Amino acid sequence: MELFSPCSKGHSLADGLWWTVVTLTTVGYGDLSPATPGGRATAVVLMVTSCGVVSFITANIAAFFIEDDKEDDLSHEVRSLHQRLDHIEELLTDRSARPAEESQGDRRRYGKCKQAVATRVSRLAGHSRPAGRVSSHPPGGPGRDTSGIVPRRLID
Repeated sequence: MELFSPCSKGHSLADGLWWTVVTLTTVGYGDLSPATPGGRATAVVLMVTSCGVVSFITANIAAFFIEDDKEDDLSHEVRSLHQRLDHIEELLTDRSARPAEESQGDRRRYGKCKQAVATRVSRLAGHSRPAGRVSSHPPGGPGRDTSGIVPRRLID
């Protein structure tokens, strides 16, 4: 309320806008500040531009670290699923050596489990459904094609 004070210097609307921009951009000029309208206009452009540039750089640096963490999590999840699938195939290979003990129900459960793992890997990779055909037969069984369970770019 300095405007109504008897000791007021007679600040203008431009002075008020200058004070607002300096305060909002947290520049906070002290002893030395531009006095001419051209100097103030240049300073305002530089203040606003520098705020935008600094924000842009900071956001890109943060995005780099966040994306790196996502890739690490995805790689770990894919490795874990590969290990589980290898273990399942190993167990089924052992069982296929004893065909009398293997039942049709075991094959169906294996197919469902294998499909669930393939679907999970595919979703992690950003696909809506698994790439390629996933066989419901145990390893070495008829129609075996497990090449499409995990997209090639995740294996390499």
